[in-house]
Amino acid sequence: MGMGKPSADATWNDILWDGFSYAGPVMLILLCHEMGHFLTARWYGVPASPPFFLPLPLISPLGTLGAVIVQPRGFGDRRTMFDIAIAGPLAGIVIAIPVAWFGVQQAELMQYTASATSLTFGDPLLLKWMVWEKFGPLPANHDVLLNPLLFAGWAGIFLTGFNLVPIGQLDGGHIMYGLLGRHAHRVSQAFLLAGIAYMAYFNQWNYLLMVLLLLVVGIEHPPTTNDRRPLGWQRTLLGWATMSLFFVCFTPFPITITPPASEPAPIENPVLEPSDSDLQVRQSPMHQLNRNGKRKPPDFDREIEGLTSFDQSDEVQPAIMRFMNARAC
Repeated sequence: MGMGKPSADATWNDILWDGFSYAGPVMLILLCHEMGHFLTARWYGVPASPPFFLPLPLISPLGTLGAVIVQPRGFGDRRTMFDIAIAGPLAGIVIAIPVAWFGVQQAELMQYTASATSLTFGDPLLLKWMVWEKFGPLPANHDVLLNPLLFAGWAGIFLTGFNLVPIGQLDGGHIMYGLLGRHAHRVSQAFLLAGIAYMAYFNQWNYLLMVLLLLVVGIEHPPTTNDRRPLGWQRTLLGWATMSLFFVCFTPFPITITPPASEPAPIENPVLEPSDSDLQVRQSPMHQLNRNGKRKPPDFDREIEGLTSFDQSDEVQPAIMRFMNARAC
């Protein structure tokens, strides 16, 4: 998906409306996500703060770092922590999917060229399916133009997928700890190493800052008050189904900036040294006449007579070639 430039006829009212059309759905998705955590925590009697939004304009391409609630550690057993963790992504994705769907229905195709800088947003599998349902296979050199509603849906789906990364204090880390208990740290370590290897192999460092933050905070999950409390098969099935959303909501290349392709330098015509035949032509009487036109060469009559003669001698062909070369000069 690509982002186009604002229309030259757009007014400030149009720009503000587009801004609210994006910010409103994004905040609704984030609010529902965090309220899922908050209400479930209150249901179990676990202390939790109201949601806090983290705006980051001009720096973050999304304009925000998301939203958080603050919970003290050491409250709740394994099942309680699992329910609080899984409620957020499920509540957020329930809003993000219809927002993205209606955004795709309003979207248009755009044609891009290599002569301009392009800002491309990687499509998660879930959005790829929506685009295919709307447009089918895209024509060559075409992409879907992001509108504010579609951009909000993209952000909601991507943030949901990112939160499901099974590391540390992310929602995916909580859910994985509920599923595997103390063995979840092995999944976290393997996932982190695979992510670093992936970035190094493709030379894509979009998540370098996040990896550093995870290393500082820690990738291992702290124990709950009772890690032995079983989840039951219903929660286990729901947990693995929710973790599978990571593969359809996450994209390894969220934002790519492609500079314009440089035009190839023109190839100059090579300067070749004159051959012996060129020197003979330039020294011929016909060439001299063509250059100055002031005198009749001494052998001019013989040249013309040789051209009009049907003699089969060896001098006919050279005479014709000299005449044609002289005319070309």
